[in-house]
Amino acid sequence: MNPKQSAFYGWWIVALLFYTLIHTAGNGFFAASVYVPRFIEELNCTTSQIMLAAAVWAVVFGFANPVIGALMHRHGVKKIFVSGLACAGVLMLMMSFITRLWQLYALNLLSGFVGAATILVPSQTLVTTWFDKRRGLAMALTTMGIGVGGFIIPQLAAWLIYEFGWRNSLRIGALLTWLIVLPPVLFFLKDRPSDLGQYVDGIPPENDPDIGIRPSLGVSSKRALQTPAFWLITTVYLLQLFVMSGLQMNVQNFAETEMGYSLLMASRFMAFALIVTLPGRMIYGWLCDHTNPKYLMASAGLFLAGGAFVLWYFVIRLGW
Repeated sequence: MNPKQSAFYGWWIVALLFYTLIHTAGNGFFAASVYVPRFIEELNCTTSQIMLAAAVWAVVFGFANPVIGALMHRHGVKKIFVSGLACAGVLMLMMSFITRLWQLYALNLLSGFVGAATILVPSQTLVTTWFDKRRGLAMALTTMGIGVGGFIIPQLAAWLIYEFGWRNSLRIGALLTWLIVLPPVLFFLKDRPSDLGQYVDGIPPENDPDIGIRPSLGVSSKRALQTPAFWLITTVYLLQLFVMSGLQMNVQNFAETEMGYSLLMASRFMAFALIVTLPGRMIYGWLCDHTNPKYLMASAGLFLAGGAFVLWYFVIRLGW
């Protein structure tokens, strides 16, 4: 394939990742909260016990990301991504048969690894591989799939639970994973531009005016692990996930059991919260290409803290 005559495939990669994240992030990050009241009732357990199961998923997810990254570096993103999607369907199917709390813990442990293989690591790795100059924009467009998934999938899960029961809802989710999510990744995903005879950003070296002046970015993993900056970023990232996970996992149960909303109505609160993030994702992605990302990360932390405070004060204390 002549790279000068072919359209840059990187934007098709972004579209594919956007589509895939709707399902993987929608289920992995957000739809789980819709099942929390069902698990509490079916397994005859407490909210704290279910949250401990969610914590198992979160801890494994966090520590599995570097392992998945190393596997992708060795075997390629596509092989790990496809394997993760296939396993995701299997785990959803197995989840539909649980009758004991320990089974939920065991499946959440495995799901943490699967989540690492199908959500953030493959998406970020592929965008970084295919893009340099417009990496921020490409990453924003890709992660908008997370917001769209957070809007669609919990409401879809709630409707399926309402119509067919929570067990059949999980089984339908497994089928959708195998039938409409796995095939596009299997047939259209490419690990790197060179697989199609293309270049990063779609620009051949002889046509890139910045190739001689653009600074070299990135360090080896061994060197990164020795820097305070790496551990600071990692700590901030984990704390953000901790706060976001704590909020989103409890919204559905709180809205149903404490506020008295129906299953379908309760699922719309988090859905609304996720859909309004889409403009922010686009704006932040564009800004990442034009300013220092550390200031953007700091401002995002302030927004996250402010949102948690607003929920606590106006909803918990004042009862709005």
